Amino acid sequence: MKKIRDRRYEILIILNIVFGLVILFLLYTNTTLKERYVRTNFQTQTVAKDGISSDPTDTSQNNLEKPVVINGDFEQGGLGWNNQNAIQCENNGNHYIANGYNWDITQDIQLIPNVNYKLFAYIKKGTATGPARIAFTFHDVNGIRLNTYYNIEYVPKGNGWEEIPPQIIQIPKNTTLSRIYLLTEDGKKGFHCFDNIRLTRMR
Repeated sequence: MKKIRDRRYEILIILNIVFGLVILFLLYTNTTLKERYVRTNFQTQTVAKDGISSDPTDTSQNNLEKPVVINGDFEQGGLGWNNQNAIQCENNGNHYIANGYNWDITQDIQLIPNVNYKLFAYIKKGTATGPARIAFTFHDVNGIRLNTYYNIEYVPKGNGWEEIPPQIIQIPKNTTLSRIYLLTEDGKKGFHCFDNIRLTRMR
């Protein structure tokens, strides 16, 4: 009888060990599935609806062409810009922005430090006698303006829309915020017109 009890006790111990191993296996499998779900879900969230990755290190063609300036063609009114009153509309329905010698037309944009961007823009001659200007300032994490800045000037030659030569903008290494300004180099009351402001990241 004692041998039978010992045998039953051994079987019970073995069953407990097997049961414990099964529980551990199920817990491991469940954890692995959760990790796969989180990883897959994260990868899905980093791709925008238009197929453009939100990862700043992604140098695929789609991500390089992703618009940096919000509403650079002004077809969404004042979206992205701080002065909606400057938005104008031509007879053909095209929207643009007009400004004189002041720093009131701005947009804060997120640019990657130590990366080059190419600026594209269209200018139309207004009443200002000086050139049209597109300026960039850069600010650190404390909001302090860095020494590096860009002041791009263009003198319209005719009366229609003119595309300025593409300009290369290099972002300083300590930049956390970049700011673009649209204005004129004219101390009087003249103005120039701006449209299709676009920045694209270079490889």
